Amino acid sequence: MKSRKDAEMIRAYGALVKRLQRAGVQPKKHVLDNEISENMKEHIRDKYKFNLELVPPDCHRRNAAEVAIRNFKAHFLSVLAGTADNFPPSLWDKLLPQTEITLNLLWQSNATPTISAYAHINGPFDYNKMPLAPMGCEVQVHEKTDKRGSWAYHSVDGWYLNTSPEHYRVHNCYIKETKSTRLSDTVQFQHKNITNPEVTPLDKLMLAIANCRAALQGISGDKNNIHMQELQQIVDNAESKINSDSPVPRVQPESTNQQLPRVQSESNRQQPPRVLITTTETAQVTPTIVSSQVTHNRITRAAAQKAKHRRLRAAHTAPIHCPNQPPAKSTRSHTAQIAKSAIPHFVASTTPQPKLRRSTRESRLRQPTQSSIRRNLHQALSAQLQSPKGRKAFMQQFRQMERETQQALAVLDEETGKLMKYKQLMTHPKYKKDWQISAADEFGRLAQGVGGRIKNPTDTFTFIREEEIPKDQKKDVTYGSFTCSVRPEKADPNRTRFTAGGDKINYPGEVATPTAEMLVAKILFNSVISTPGAKFMTMDISNFYLMTPLLRPEYIRVKLIDLPEEIIQEYKLREKANKKGCIFLKVVKGMYGLPQAGLLANQLLEKRLNKHGYYQSKIIPGLWKHKTRPIQFTLVVDNFGVKYVGKEHADHIKRVLEEHYKATADWAGERYVGIHLKWDYDKRQCHLYMPGYVKKSLIQFGHKLEENFKQNQPFPHTPIKFGAKKQYATEHKQSPPLDARNKKFIQKVCGKLLFLARAVDSTLLTPISAIAAQCAEPTEETMKQTKRLLDYIASQEEAVITYNKSSMVLAVHSDASYLSKPKARSRAGGHFFLSHDTDNPPNNGAILNIAHIIKHVMSSATEAELAALYIMAREAVYIRIIFEEMGHKQPPTPIQTDNAMAEGVINSKITPKRTKAMDMRFHWLRDRECREQFRFYWRPGKTNYADYWTKHNLPSHHVNMRKEFLTPAVVIEMLKMNKSTVARAA
Repeated sequence: MKSRKDAEMIRAYGALVKRLQRAGVQPKKHVLDNEISENMKEHIRDKYKFNLELVPPDCHRRNAAEVAIRNFKAHFLSVLAGTADNFPPSLWDKLLPQTEITLNLLWQSNATPTISAYAHINGPFDYNKMPLAPMGCEVQVHEKTDKRGSWAYHSVDGWYLNTSPEHYRVHNCYIKETKSTRLSDTVQFQHKNITNPEVTPLDKLMLAIANCRAALQGISGDKNNIHMQELQQIVDNAESKINSDSPVPRVQPESTNQQLPRVQSESNRQQPPRVLITTTETAQVTPTIVSSQVTHNRITRAAAQKAKHRRLRAAHTAPIHCPNQPPAKSTRSHTAQIAKSAIPHFVASTTPQPKLRRSTRESRLRQPTQSSIRRNLHQALSAQLQSPKGRKAFMQQFRQMERETQQALAVLDEETGKLMKYKQLMTHPKYKKDWQISAADEFGRLAQGVGGRIKNPTDTFTFIREEEIPKDQKKDVTYGSFTCSVRPEKADPNRTRFTAGGDKINYPGEVATPTAEMLVAKILFNSVISTPGAKFMTMDISNFYLMTPLLRPEYIRVKLIDLPEEIIQEYKLREKANKKGCIFLKVVKGMYGLPQAGLLANQLLEKRLNKHGYYQSKIIPGLWKHKTRPIQFTLVVDNFGVKYVGKEHADHIKRVLEEHYKATADWAGERYVGIHLKWDYDKRQCHLYMPGYVKKSLIQFGHKLEENFKQNQPFPHTPIKFGAKKQYATEHKQSPPLDARNKKFIQKVCGKLLFLARAVDSTLLTPISAIAAQCAEPTEETMKQTKRLLDYIASQEEAVITYNKSSMVLAVHSDASYLSKPKARSRAGGHFFLSHDTDNPPNNGAILNIAHIIKHVMSSATEAELAALYIMAREAVYIRIIFEEMGHKQPPTPIQTDNAMAEGVINSKITPKRTKAMDMRFHWLRDRECREQFRFYWRPGKTNYADYWTKHNLPSHHVNMRKEFLTPAVVIEMLKMNKSTVARAA
């Protein structure tokens, strides 16, 4: 602020409110000081509609801003004290931006105390993008080659001011020579050096004199000893930090007031033993050392050895009685007791304490065993359950784990940890009652009701005798199958579904049902956040397949023992069963599993919606639009994903559907096609994630990650042979083949994780492609690779893809690795995203990634790159059609490659002489470029994101690239906390 006049105050206040509103914070109340003018009050009330509250006169502590100002002054003074000696004081205001960042990073948010004030307003701070350096220190700023002379110095003197929030790893510096600020990405910091502490000979001499004086005067525990020990500890910590990579604790443990004298007295020798002896009457003594703790008291190595021998002698010559008192400080027993009290467990120990007896064998010092660790954990749980607070905390943890398990799993046996199927649930004594009711309700909905519980049964089938089946359709009688799942979000969480075995039915007509694929849904998500005022909702039609009349009846055979007893009695099915104990169903309406049910239901829906102006795209299956209203939606089975501009249009489609179906609307639109969605309409972002999917997969496959192990590489890479002229692909190792059961296991893993890879975690595509290529003849090496992939998904945090607002312009990166696969095969990779119409489109969340092994053998690297470009361009043609159908006109699609030869061939910069091996792909790409469908351009390989899917990379590369393609999971938690905060405030 230039002054305290009303005009300047209003300008500054407007800038502050605008900054908060951009961050999604809408203030409602403002606490002010009494010095505010009347004009300022009226401005705040009239323009921003805030509630004003003035603090009492001369009572500044009521205003939280006074405390914030005081803290800022103290923080800024510490910043100024750390500047260089020659730093100009007139530049103090240039240090304010970074000072504000560092202060807000240290200050916790009042609304959400678990995060910092900076994260509450701006989101997580990216230290990679904005590295923080000491403000005001001297720097050498690099001069670019085009800005300096041939014989000029390569850097200029300056002072560091702050990091640039608008660039990536760029610093703002003040140049001494030009007396102006400059942005630079290459800076050498010349901050002060910090020397390591050391114990000087003078310190040792003074300690010896002090010890002599203390011995003559009979003083023990002299303070000089304490000071020397503390100094020695600082030196040891500094040396350990230099010699190892482990960080030194910022806060040292508090030193005890009880110090050990240099000469151990008899009274000090009588301490609780450090070797704990636990025996039974039949087992021999096994001394066990409990985990140790770093203490401030230090004794010499010789004294430590003597103390050790004294303890061992005492253990052999006399029985040890453990008193019922807490162990002394600075001992391993005391440390173990502290560690046990901090660990929650779920099994209480009720074993009585064994009697101690004298040992007959020599005691040895051992490391903690698994049995001793379990025993300590059980004792800790017993102590926790004795107090009311401990029992309450234990129950909260247990309920939380139970909720997470129910949300992540299907039907899980709590005792065995295995997934259960229909027949197991119907006979299990614990689950039998609930699931028989669920199965009876399912048959009641499909038939004519059961027990009066079903209000509107669908009359989908009737129970008949075998003799009632027409002779010409007896060959088409199919079986019935049952599927059980737990759906916590539904009114009835126990879901049983009865479906027909469609593979046994020979239906003469068309059965293909138009349904939207995941790619169309992802493009629709991007269209929502990129269209001003657009929002997203989902709708679900109940019994969508069950309401459509069939053109001909179908027949299903079910065993009587598979039906609930309530259904058997109400419909008197034992009288209708044949000699083999089977009952037959005559299906007259569509139901799940029938091959024609989907198409018939879709045709009936289209006929009903056409009357109200809705029509289905003839080119893109599952995409629907309206003739006049700004509304579009995709249809996947019976789930609608609706994009609308104006709630009245969404209400219209809802009313139309409710005329014929029972429709359920989710106005938040937080789940669609199995993907969870978090919408941030203020920032025009959409986050995609799948919570619990990985946990469920790991339990399904019975895979557990080893403790303290993290796998950052989903597939082993081919080591680079430095110095070799040629790099050859690694051939498959000759290992024993797998049996049919293990082969099926690998196929299940690939199928399960492929959906996760296509939905959110694209880093899994390349390893899944490599493993799937071996599924025809898998070996033990293939199983190791599969286990490695499961370790990888268990080690990584939840994958999240973020879509940002764009101009809805398709952009593609294409790359290929030449002869990188066995049998002289090459691999193609692609990255498809939506961006802006610029020469070099900025990256966004991927709508599609391709990791494809090229089937044909490529004769050169250029041919491999052209083949990759052909694969990506062929896919881009269909995506462009989707955009056109949605109303987003496309300029020539930019396709980036890092092979200059391939780019030159397509753009007619180079005339190839021998192109017979790649004639078709070459001429097709050139033709599409001439028709201005694509724009091929070259960029260096390090900027090509498709390179990630062309090869198996090092663990460090995987860690770095996950940050490029995926969003930290903490963003989802912050959005949930902000939503709950807004809900509480409302």
